[in-house]
Amino acid sequence: MIYIGMSIKIENILELLKTINSTIDFDSIFQIIINSIRDFLNVERCSLFLVDIDENILWSKIAHDLEIEKIIIPLDKGLVGTCAKTGEIIIVNNAYEDERFCQDVDKKTGFTTKTVLCYPLKNLEEQIVGVLQLINKNNAPFSEEDIELLNILSQHLVIALNNSIYFKETLEKRELDIELSIAKEIQEKFLPHSIPEIDFLELACKNLQCDYIGGDYYDVFKIDKDKTFIVIADVSGHGIPSALLMANIQAAFHMQDYHKLPLSHVFELLNDFVCQTVEMEKYITAFAGIFDSTDKSLTYVNAGHLPPFILRDNTFIELEATGIPIGMFPKQVFSTKTFFLNSGDILVLYTDGITESFNYKGEMFSIERLKELISKNRNYSPNKIMEKIISETDQFSYTQNDDITLLIGKID
Repeated sequence: MIYIGMSIKIENILELLKTINSTIDFDSIFQIIINSIRDFLNVERCSLFLVDIDENILWSKIAHDLEIEKIIIPLDKGLVGTCAKTGEIIIVNNAYEDERFCQDVDKKTGFTTKTVLCYPLKNLEEQIVGVLQLINKNNAPFSEEDIELLNILSQHLVIALNNSIYFKETLEKRELDIELSIAKEIQEKFLPHSIPEIDFLELACKNLQCDYIGGDYYDVFKIDKDKTFIVIADVSGHGIPSALLMANIQAAFHMQDYHKLPLSHVFELLNDFVCQTVEMEKYITAFAGIFDSTDKSLTYVNAGHLPPFILRDNTFIELEATGIPIGMFPKQVFSTKTFFLNSGDILVLYTDGITESFNYKGEMFSIERLKELISKNRNYSPNKIMEKIISETDQFSYTQNDDITLLIGKID
């Protein structure tokens, strides 16, 4: 029978390696390593600390018989921190006489640390990824034979840990992808499934999100037979926080009685709501208008949004801001304006995901290029004009780095 040191059979080591190589679950491997090293080296406590470079800490998920489930140590503190920092094996025969020893855990738990062995775990690139801390060797001091055993096991332990961490991160990412995919489906339901028929106005709409979920929003719904509500909005940033705020904006626009409440007052109420409830630095640019088919008028509020424009004959008319973005300051006043549209006019509402996209040369798509495309394709239907613009944007931009929303209307 072959032995390592005084008592460790080679069969025990092979069994450990077989176990950790056949297990991919991170928590299980963590536990197996700690229990096995504790038993092999006959110590009271074994803790495995992993390095978190981003947080500048070492953390241990499990400590035997201790009530605390997670120990966090600064990367430069204590014997474990010293081991992680220097990469040197540390053996201490009287912990309380060593100034590097941190007594905090003992004080919290009532445990008494006497002897300590700290062993650095390194990956194939010789980077320190963790530290094994062994406490209170029974009936003997730590020896070269203990270090020899850890030398044999360490690389296998690191590989097993790395594999389990990668697997864990892959599972978490897959779960997050599934959750985000569901969130994307939910958010898409906030957008209109179809555009209602509007007398004297043909309308096409498109929304392309940068992430799974985004902060752009548009809506079109009938107020009554003759009046149609049209809105486009852009929450600062994108991703989950912007999407949640966008959902609130959508609900707020739908719950108003536009027969009794002026559009300007709706914006004032919405602005105060956002200021009172949203703690993060978020704001919303928004353009909302009520199109009246009886006289082809558009009564609107522009809260700091990129000016929608109207192509009439060969002239572009911009619908300038009538107030600042929603959520910047409380008690803001918004004003309304009314614009009368003519047959043949083309109305364009958009977000900066189109105009502020860049190509490989660092050139911006720009509002000028957008207007040029509108003018060039003015004889097409709104849907065809939109297809041309989206295609041109795709060809121009090297990547989509912001949400894109576009509404194009044509007056009959």
